[in-house]
Amino acid sequence: MTIEAMASQGGLADINQRPQDSNSEKLLTDIKTLISDTESLLKTTAELSLEGYAAARASIEEKLIEARERLKRAKVVVAEKTKQGAEATSEYVRAHPIKAVSLGLVSGLVLGFTLSNMKH
Repeated sequence: MTIEAMASQGGLADINQRPQDSNSEKLLTDIKTLISDTESLLKTTAELSLEGYAAARASIEEKLIEARERLKRAKVVVAEKTKQGAEATSEYVRAHPIKAVSLGLVSGLVLGFTLSNMKH
């Protein structure tokens, strides 16, 4: 069985043929695709010729490299969004210190009350 035959039977998903989602959804889809492709490769290894096996392995390695690159990009995006969130929080606290302290106090009281009731 060739790599093309596996793909035509739905054994290998194409990373490039999915709708454009958020970065985390893309990463999750890539990981699921990689797992699916690896499972397909394992199931059909006995049926593959030496050339077919080499082609399937190359395809899996290529998809693994793509998934790693997307993971690296996702890490950068998450770090940037985290930094932006921290900056926005800091700005809000500086602009509204009384509200921020009040919110922290109320949150602490609610959490403390909830935890104390869970022990009993």
